[in-house]
Order: sequence, then C-alpha cells, then structure tokens
Amino acid sequence: MVRVSLLWLVVFCFSSFAQEVKQNEDEFKKHKSEKKDRLSTQKKIDKIFQNFAEGKFDRVRMPVSGWVIRGPSGSFESRSVLQWQAKKFVIPQGEKAVPFLFKWVRYEQVSVRYIAVYSLEKITKVNPSIPNLGKSKDGSEEKAIAVWAQWIKDWENKEKFLADLKSEDTKTIMTAIAGLGRIGVKASFAVPALEKLLDDLETQVCQAARQSLSKITRNRKYLKEDCFKDIK
Repeated sequence: MVRVSLLWLVVFCFSSFAQEVKQNEDEFKKHKSEKKDRLSTQKKIDKIFQNFAEGKFDRVRMPVSGWVIRGPSGSFESRSVLQWQAKKFVIPQGEKAVPFLFKWVRYEQVSVRYIAVYSLEKITKVNPSIPNLGKSKDGSEEKAIAVWAQWIKDWENKEKFLADLKSEDTKTIMTAIAGLGRIGVKASFAVPALEKLLDDLETQVCQAARQSLSKITRNRKYLKEDCFKDIK
C-alpha cells in the first residue's frame, strides 16, 4: 500500500513538473514570437518613413485640399496627399505601430512629422495638444508622446483591466476603470461592464466609472446623474 502511494506521488510530481515545463516553454515561445513581431513592425515603420523622408510619396491622383507645405525633396505637398500616405501605409499597421512612430513625431521635416502625428491620432483616437506644423517651444511633442506611450501601455493591458472590473478589491477596480478611460473611444468593448458599476454602492467606484464612460463614449450624459452614497 505504501509503495502504491509513493508511486502515485512520484507520478503526480512528474506530471506537475512536466506541465510546468510545457507552460514555461509555451510562454517562452509566445514571448519570442511577440518580440519577432515587434522587430518586424519596427523595421516596416522605419522603412516607410525613410521613404517619406526621401520624398518618396505615393502620387495618387486625388483632389488637393487643405494647406500646402514644402516636402523633403523640395516639392510642395498638400495636407490631403500627406494624409493619404498615412491612410495607405501607416494606419493599416494598427496599434502595434504606435511605439515606433514616436521617433518620427520628433523628426525635423514637417511633412514627415505631420504624417506620424496624424497616424497616431487616427490609430489611438486620442488627440493630445500638439502642433501639426512647426515644432513647439513648450515641449508639446514630448507631452503628446507621453500620452500615446501611456495609451499603448493601457491598450496592451485592456483584457486585464476588463477582468479586474469584477475584482473584490476597490483599488484594483479603480485602476482598471482609469486605464480603460485613458484608452478612450477604442475601449467601447468595456462599456457594458462599466455601466454595471454605475450602481456600485461605493461612490468613488461609481464616479470613476461615469468619468471613464464619458471619455469612452464621448457622451456627457454619464456625468449628469449622481451616484449612490456610501452605506455606512
């Protein structure tokens, strides 16, 4: 009987160890795959913008609209043409491109910088105060980059934030609500879960949920009602 018990213990320990090893291998493969994907995206974005920096724009026939500025090669480029470059080459890269656009927001050439800023605004749906033309003297570029850097960090944690809304810990819930609020419009997937918190008996949770819902939906109706008072 003792031998049988010991045998089962050995089998159980070996099985647990094998399972843990496989889990670690899967996590390593996932991390390696994500790193490879990031490097691929970075190279792709840099190549696209290097072409822009050399004045290699897609000369599509389209109505010219908006202001006109001098491009890298000395030619004059309209706002509509620059936006087309972003729509065709940059924006389709999606959220994964966000951190690799920051260096181009700092780029000296205004037409290239405009494409980077425009792309970030469209991908994230977040528009921090930053001049589209010319460099600011108040550090607006760095402030805007900080906003977008926080956005991509929150975006990568969106699933965790959504799950944390069901936590029993108030601090965890508040952190999740704030993160989803910073994501803004693209956190629309969280609206039903956040609306459930409007009836939360903790005033701070209810108020935070209203603030984030207002940011996500861009609807101030959530700010017009009072939350329940804490029950003492």
